[in-house]
Amino acid sequence: MRKTILRKVLAYSVMALVVLQSCKDDSNLVTPLPVPDQSFVQEFDTIWAAQAQGWVLANRSEPIGRGTWTQGMTGQQFLETYTAYSSKATNDGFISADFTVCTDDGPGGGTISCWAISPKKIMQNGDKIIFYTRCSDTLVRWGDRMQVCVNKNNGGFRTGLGGDCGDFDLTLLDINPQNATNTTTNPFPAGAGYDFIPFIYNPSQAYPYRWTRFEAKVQGLNGPTEGRFGFRYFVPYGGNDGRGDHISIDSVAYVSVSSGR
Repeated sequence: MRKTILRKVLAYSVMALVVLQSCKDDSNLVTPLPVPDQSFVQEFDTIWAAQAQGWVLANRSEPIGRGTWTQGMTGQQFLETYTAYSSKATNDGFISADFTVCTDDGPGGGTISCWAISPKKIMQNGDKIIFYTRCSDTLVRWGDRMQVCVNKNNGGFRTGLGGDCGDFDLTLLDINPQNATNTTTNPFPAGAGYDFIPFIYNPSQAYPYRWTRFEAKVQGLNGPTEGRFGFRYFVPYGGNDGRGDHISIDSVAYVSVSSGR
């Protein structure tokens, strides 16, 4: 009788141990599935083709102007023309935006914030965003600036107005963060209401006037994240009478760490 009871007790003890072991958190032992290669190249040979592939072009300047992203040169640039850095179609195979994307309430009163936002991708730390950009003025008299920002919060493309970056609150790269120029000559006439516009002479920071390669590395993610990156043409005190002029973007390559490159 006692042996029977002892065997039952031992059996129940083993069952209880098995149940307890099955409840143990072993999530750290689960190997995450590898992220498929997310690499792609966008030449911007046509705006229509880029949008069909998931690119979103949005003018969020404040106050918003009549301009927007255009194919090739913007038509406001009369002093200089140039061709694409790389194109599989025509010499206009790049996108541009200029100061007309923003109006202003008085000289330099607006904020240029014009976005070219990528398709949705699974992003990982170490992914690279490689692209070419330039301005149009060989004297670089203005204070053009561009940021590469990431929306790691969701897969959407919500941006704020003016100085508000919306969901794209992770900045990977800031080209000319001072809005500096490459000339000592202030383009704003003295005594005409422009005195409050910052003028910074810093050739090492000024926006390049030739096609120039830049690379931004994705970082700051907690793991593989579905999101988007965006190019933000960003000029405080921009607009028709401000320090914004013109930028172009071409040959964008997203290189995923999953590609092994």
